[in-house]
Amino acid sequence: MSFEFVIIGSGPAGSILAWKLAKLNYKIAIIDRAFGSKKKIINDFFLPFVNMSPNYYTPVYSNLLGGNSALWHGKVYLISKKEFETGEWPMSYDELIENSRELSKLLKITTTNLEKIITEDDIDYHYSERCGIENIFSYLNISDNPNIVVFNNSSPIKLFFDDENKVKSILIKRENYKEEIFINKSLIFCAGGLGNPHLLLNLISKLNGNLGKFLSDPKKFIY
Repeated sequence: MSFEFVIIGSGPAGSILAWKLAKLNYKIAIIDRAFGSKKKIINDFFLPFVNMSPNYYTPVYSNLLGGNSALWHGKVYLISKKEFETGEWPMSYDELIENSRELSKLLKITTTNLEKIITEDDIDYHYSERCGIENIFSYLNISDNPNIVVFNNSSPIKLFFDDENKVKSILIKRENYKEEIFINKSLIFCAGGLGNPHLLLNLISKLNGNLGKFLSDPKKFIY
């Protein structure tokens, strides 16, 4: 099979990008390892890029198309004024709050708790409930889009390059068989801060030694 764009990951970035490209009439393939079960999985995959991980570091995987949007849809954090003032931003904090209220209306998020402050791990957050959008994959009706083909329960295992060293196809493994997908334009990694380094380390042989080296290192935490 052949597509203009192949996207790895069906989470917020992958689903939204696929949806936008499909509106431009491109043919899109989404590859995701989700089985589709509603059971949440913790620490179910090998993380060779983690250098120093604290004992409490237990990443949760939704196991649903839509990635971790299926996990965090219940609440939305907004940076607090205290944390905002520790950095440099191209806007004022009042502008952030005003724009967040407008965005909340568009996304159908309740704004009554926008001024509420909660504290977790000594960090203050604004807190609001998300009511209009749950799983981003379902919200955008990705499965029903005629320009998008979804390969769930699939993992990329090999890249093939042309004479100009550009990726021309990708080999995916789906349960007991393999399939080669041809790429006319671009291969796009949208598997997040945890998934992308893992994929790159496994798919590309010649890499900079720093890739993912400090990911999840509590002292450096560099992506």
